Amino acid sequence: MVGGSQPEGYLLDQHTTWPGALHCLLQTPLNMQRLGASKVHVGSIARSGVDSETLALILERVLPRYRRLQAIIVMVGASDVLRWLEEGAPPSPPSPPSTADIFMCHPELRFAWKPGKLALVELVRRSRHRWLRPVRVHERAGRWIGEARAMRARAKEIQIAMPDPAAMLDHFENRFQKVLERSKAAADRVLVVRQPWFDKQFTTEEAAHMWHGGAGQVWREEVTTYYSFDVVSRLMALIDARATRVAKEMDVEQLDLMPVLERSLAAYYDGFHATPAGARTVAAAVAAAILQPRVASGAFLDRTDRGDAAGAYPAAAGGDRVGRRIRSRSGRVRASSYCE
Repeated sequence: MVGGSQPEGYLLDQHTTWPGALHCLLQTPLNMQRLGASKVHVGSIARSGVDSETLALILERVLPRYRRLQAIIVMVGASDVLRWLEEGAPPSPPSPPSTADIFMCHPELRFAWKPGKLALVELVRRSRHRWLRPVRVHERAGRWIGEARAMRARAKEIQIAMPDPAAMLDHFENRFQKVLERSKAAADRVLVVRQPWFDKQFTTEEAAHMWHGGAGQVWREEVTTYYSFDVVSRLMALIDARATRVAKEMDVEQLDLMPVLERSLAAYYDGFHATPAGARTVAAAVAAAILQPRVASGAFLDRTDRGDAAGAYPAAAGGDRVGRRIRSRSGRVRASSYCE
């Protein structure tokens, strides 16, 4: 699983993200039999803020370290739009990421003869992380979302004219092609799960949950100018059309989630991110796509009926949890424990 904050499951517990829920679905005995597998592992290297250019770089660096994979599932696109808007919608693509922005551990680190910058200190830190598996606790880590929502609500200026996105869209198309090229070279099967978004005329309650579309980085600065919900939605439709075309031209399967996800706060907690219930819907649709045979050239997979995979999803008390969390002595979380 590769992409940005939506497949990462931003602000969700690991087992309620859709990659975690997908793991639970695919590892049932019936589905493992359909896959011809004795065990299933769904891994995710998705990360918040990753756009197509960043993802292409991640795959370039990471995929050579893997053995050949059975499948790679790709979801990317929203961050291309949002980063471009954050930079003021210039007549050019968003600024490129640096290696240090993406990876904590990489061969381009610089060291010095100072206590905190010695290579030996970095080796000790990595060894501690690898062998002791320390648990890092961030209190009230999601508090900034509430502040960002309030910031949008008190915006001084709402831009209703859509800036010319041609450079951004062309850049996305070029980098998305690289993403799919690298994925196809490393996996037996590639599935593009097209980026969904909360597309509707919002009620007052729904609008109060929104925070995206700022002309600035809302998590680190006061932003007073925002683009309208309509502008953001139109830009997402354009980026989705480019992703659709590239996948079709490159003979890559694609799954459209827009007909599947309910456009309400039951499925989205903001403009892009899924609630636990929304994540379960996505997982069921993706599972159904993975369980069916490879379809013809760039074909669309109809998942408006989620079929057997959705029915196989384990019941959960209150509708928000799929299992209990069990931590092993090593500090690692056993994914299978989420599905028991």
